[in-house]
Amino acid sequence: APFLAKLVLRIRNEGLQRDPIIVAMDDMVVLDGMHRLEALKRLGLTHAVCSLVEYMREEVRLLRWSRSVRNPTDALASRLKTDLGLRRTVSVEDALKMLQSGKTDSTLVQKSAAFVRDLAVARGSAVETVKRFDAIVEDEAETEFVDELSLQRVLKESDRLVLLTPKLDKRRVIGAAKKGELFPHKTTMHLLDVRPMGVNFPITRLVEHPPSSDLESILEGREKKIIEPPANHMGRVYADKLLVLS
Repeated sequence: APFLAKLVLRIRNEGLQRDPIIVAMDDMVVLDGMHRLEALKRLGLTHAVCSLVEYMREEVRLLRWSRSVRNPTDALASRLKTDLGLRRTVSVEDALKMLQSGKTDSTLVQKSAAFVRDLAVARGSAVETVKRFDAIVEDEAETEFVDELSLQRVLKESDRLVLLTPKLDKRRVIGAAKKGELFPHKTTMHLLDVRPMGVNFPITRLVEHPPSSDLESILEGREKKIIEPPANHMGRVYADKLLVLS
């Protein structure tokens, strides 16, 4: 995938793992950072810096990302509707109800109208729909990622085309991780009590032995800063509280 290739190149050039990979403590599966982990593997690294969380706690929230294109051409909008099989027109309100009740697996919203498909057409294919959307849009427009907390506002903007898929459940995420299923970039969104950032661990120390002792020595004496949400860090806004190391 182009995103993964760019990530591998960035990590190689920086020589650092910027942020910890978020891992469910009980199941030891990756919740946030699957692409970073895959990038580290492709660089031949045998270890990664991780942060363990108790995933099933209510305080750890699982939300979704949606994809959006501003001012899409008529040709792009038409191709997306056709190729994704989203031809049935309903109101946005009805489309959201269909997603929630499981009567459709995807919807494309544009100018106060929504385009859906019935599950009889393509059952359980939301992840494939996202992959196909990314492939179609990649060469023709810039995809913007919309967090769930901003979704209602974005859906009211007339210049947007927005792809929505159903909310995932934590057990589905755990099951996919155990199978080695890699969701498309920006599919799940986890809100943590506190999200550690800025570990900046040298990848040269992630090759032959666990980094725990090196990690302690590197982090010792580093300044720690709490940023309350909405937290702006490295050009991105986070909806959870950040613990930033510098």
